[in-house]
Amino acid sequence: MVNRRRGDEGSGFPMDGDLGDRRVLFVDLPVELVAALPAVTETPPIETPFSALNIDLVARHDPHLVIAPLVGPGFDILDVAAQLLRSGFTGSLRALTTPLPNLSAVRAEVRSHCAGLDVDIVVVSPPATTGH
Repeated sequence: MVNRRRGDEGSGFPMDGDLGDRRVLFVDLPVELVAALPAVTETPPIETPFSALNIDLVARHDPHLVIAPLVGPGFDILDVAAQLLRSGFTGSLRALTTPLPNLSAVRAEVRSHCAGLDVDIVVVSPPATTGH
């Protein structure tokens, strides 16, 4: 079973974004969201499609932080959280999204369904395209 201490829920990323060599798992993150992320760890992140997220993958990689889109292709962050909880993960989960009209309501709803996880929603803006 994977056990992690809860991070700072108000900071977006746990431990003020300074994860050093801790393991980060990206679940089905679109390229534009990955490009918008700050460097959150010194260790390259592990990437997996949602369909491969299971107890074996979580046990093998033992991530400290999981980052996934709020809404992905055929799944949402509640599906990711449920799979992580079934896998024994108790660390930090961050849902990435573009700006939302009522972020606090969405955050409260997600947290209400994810007891046992340090979960938060991080709003990112995809990099602007130059149009060239």
